[in-house]
Amino acid sequence: MPPPGLSRRLPNGASPSNVECIDMNTAYWRLIPAAALVFVIFLFTGHAPARSEERRLAERDYIDVHMHLIGAPGRGDARESRRPPPGGGEPQGHGGTAKNYDGSADNLVAVMDRLGIQKAIVMPPPQSPNQRGGYTYRDLLGAIRSHPGRLLLGAGGGELSPILVGTDSADVTPAIRSEFERKAREIVRDGARVFGEMAILHFSFQQGHVFHQTPPDHPLYLLLADIAARHGIPIDLHWEAVPLDQSTPKALIERSSNNPLRISATIPGLERLLAHNRGAKVVLVHVGWDNTGHQTVELLRRLLAAHPNLFCGLKFVRQRYEPFGRGNKMADENLRIRSEWVRLIADFPDRFVGGADEFITPGENSGRRGPPSFEDTWSVIGQLPADLRAKVGRENAARIYGLE
Repeated sequence: MPPPGLSRRLPNGASPSNVECIDMNTAYWRLIPAAALVFVIFLFTGHAPARSEERRLAERDYIDVHMHLIGAPGRGDARESRRPPPGGGEPQGHGGTAKNYDGSADNLVAVMDRLGIQKAIVMPPPQSPNQRGGYTYRDLLGAIRSHPGRLLLGAGGGELSPILVGTDSADVTPAIRSEFERKAREIVRDGARVFGEMAILHFSFQQGHVFHQTPPDHPLYLLLADIAARHGIPIDLHWEAVPLDQSTPKALIERSSNNPLRISATIPGLERLLAHNRGAKVVLVHVGWDNTGHQTVELLRRLLAAHPNLFCGLKFVRQRYEPFGRGNKMADENLRIRSEWVRLIADFPDRFVGGADEFITPGENSGRRGPPSFEDTWSVIGQLPADLRAKVGRENAARIYGLE
């Protein structure tokens, strides 16, 4: 007998006896091939849907090497910091205002869970001397250590960057070198996985946003390369591709008067930094995000071929969020990765990692700071072929940043 629920509709004037049995039996037998196929799949693969989901989640065991947190006021806030950094006390930024990063860290981990990100390295952005609202990695320690195995420390943007920015190349004294090296050793001692975020050219995108430029072959950068090589810790370097001295792009001048009318070349000094100590791993962050028009696939290919200690941290921001961007993005506005970028990554499969560079806020409804790049970056990386996706998403970061 056919199973219940099959159609019992009959032609006009037909007797329900034989026609009904023919219709129901025909429909019944039509189900058998599909049922047999399902049985065969189950027989040979077991619980295929469950295993497929497990494989999908395993493939997305990603590591993001470059993220930031936005702090909430510590005093008088509804959520006082419950995670003081080691040694007690309340963390202080450069401006003396206490910040609580607990909520931001919680939010970051929640977003990581949704996107399949297993670990993320969190660090302060590159800062100038006496920068308003500046802070150091010590402000982040309590929040980071409250998520062991998920959040990892990067440091240098709040401690080393101000010394570099505030010291001309010709003015580096033995005392300044000693102080710089002392701070670098403290960063290593406190468990940082990367010296970051450092910068050789940082544009201002609004009036309250700082501009600074430091020669990549500055004596203190060469010293940092030696320290990085000695301890096996990479340097995350915020950069802009500038082959020759040039005028600042007009859109950036209009965006902020903090940007000068002219900027110095960055590529020659970068290559001197890379050649200074081949044991120092340098990760150019925000690759796939271009504000000068010169960060082309051809330039990246040349630099990667010439410098085995050079690596690239991928970031993607859609043009709608950055009308001043200059192009050379690794995907289009619909988040489709461009074929020339897939070829570049395939030609240097061990040299790329994911670093979305989004600033995570302490409350779900508090809005974003800067363009949304976390989800978009990993959506683009997720389109790579499986072998490249595993390398860029996880394996390269584990090796380069010592997370294995």
